[in-house]
Amino acid sequence: MRLTERRNDTDTPRVEEQDWSGLERFGGVALVAAAILGIVILGMLLPLAGGLPSDAEHLLDKAASRAWLIHLVAVLYVLLDLCLVGALPALYVALRSVNRTWPLVAGLVAAVALMADINSGLWVYALPDLGNASVAATTAARAGYTASGQLLYSYIYGSETRFYVSLLSLAVSIFSLTMLRGEFNRGVAYLGILLGLAGVVLGLIGFIPVVVLLSLWFLPTGIKLYRLG
Repeated sequence: MRLTERRNDTDTPRVEEQDWSGLERFGGVALVAAAILGIVILGMLLPLAGGLPSDAEHLLDKAASRAWLIHLVAVLYVLLDLCLVGALPALYVALRSVNRTWPLVAGLVAAVALMADINSGLWVYALPDLGNASVAATTAARAGYTASGQLLYSYIYGSETRFYVSLLSLAVSIFSLTMLRGEFNRGVAYLGILLGLAGVVLGLIGFIPVVVLLSLWFLPTGIKLYRLG
């Protein structure tokens, strides 16, 4: 009789599951940092009471008189956006066991909004220089600076910021809907859905400050994401 060797199951190489705990911890820290930055930015914007600039001239005058504040807020906003960019892969990893499609869609939507806002933040940083040049210009030359200010005003407040707030809020809603079936707190998920839907509507009609309220979702979500890691 011919004996046939049987390969032991233990001889078969096993594919180890990738350990994403480090990424989840990093994403959790990034989300908590984004929440803190959002709260700090809100406090810093209180001296600018009176709402958003009403026109290009108002924008340039405010930029010239509060140059240091606008510079700092622009830097903090870019840092906040970068924190959210860093958190997106971790959110996807944490939610992919529930659904692989919708967290990916939410991440792509948020990434588009964040990249546009980082570009806008760089323009905001340059506003004080334009404002100072406008204030120091002659009456004839001031018209050219006002035209440039109008272009920036239309881009920053008329289109890009609304686009950013609405898309980021939509991404939060999609993430939160997926969180209803995962390990995240359902109360936080419902809060994200509510804030996200409100942000989409209010962002489109021009109520920009609603974006700061998303920090109420970033903070608990970031803490849970860190703990999952």
